[in-house]
Order: sequence, then C-alpha cells, then structure tokens
Amino acid sequence: MLDTKLQDSWIFLSIVCSSGGTLADFYWAADYINVSIPSDREVEESVNRLIACGLVSVKDNSLSVTDKGQEMYQSIKKLSAYPRLQVGLAAPLISQCISPGIIETQWNLDPVVAENALQAYVQGFKKRAKNRGQ
Repeated sequence: MLDTKLQDSWIFLSIVCSSGGTLADFYWAADYINVSIPSDREVEESVNRLIACGLVSVKDNSLSVTDKGQEMYQSIKKLSAYPRLQVGLAAPLISQCISPGIIETQWNLDPVVAENALQAYVQGFKKRAKNRGQ
C-alpha cells in the first residue's frame, strides 16, 4: 500500500490520463502509471480528498479533472512528461492542497460498477495480449 501522498498523486494522474473516460479507462491509466490496480478503498479515499481540493469531479461514475486540476497538471507536466515520474512530482503539490481534518465529500464507488469496469479492463488486456501474440 502506498502512503497517502503517493496514493493521491497516483489516483490524480490516473484521472488526468483518463479524464472523461470510463472507469475501465481509469484502471488502464492506473495500471500504466503504477503497474497496479487500486482497490475500491484506495480510489474512494483519494477521490474524496481530490474532490475536497477541487482537483477532480465525479459524474455518473465518470472521473474528470477540474480546471484547477488541469492547471496543477500543466505545472507538473512542465517538469516531466512521463506519468510514472510525475507521481513523485505531484505528491507535494496535492498534499499542500489537502486540509487536515474531516473531508465532507463522501463519494462512494459502486461495487458493481467497479467490478464491471475491472472486467472490461481484463477483457481488453486479454484481447491486446492475444493480438500481440499473432
């Protein structure tokens, strides 16, 4: 398990890379950036903190970057164009934005939606792997 700062950074950058896409797109981005799929709990915790900061928004289980989040990402991108390296660069910026204490936003990832998105991710992964083998 990542520390909270790196977890929030990873989730933020995964949302940036998949902004406005499906939850399966988010999982693709997360796996690309961290070579791992976040748990439902990791997603919920980080997304709630990122919503409270005004960096992301959620509508109908679609995760998007806000204008404030896009502005932050542009400053990170100037330092490195590589998402895997951006995690460490984004962490201190995001942690400055998060206020200590109770986060009032309480977004919950629907377990059925999450499972369906993971299945779509797995099927897409299998299809790509099969196509590479041909």
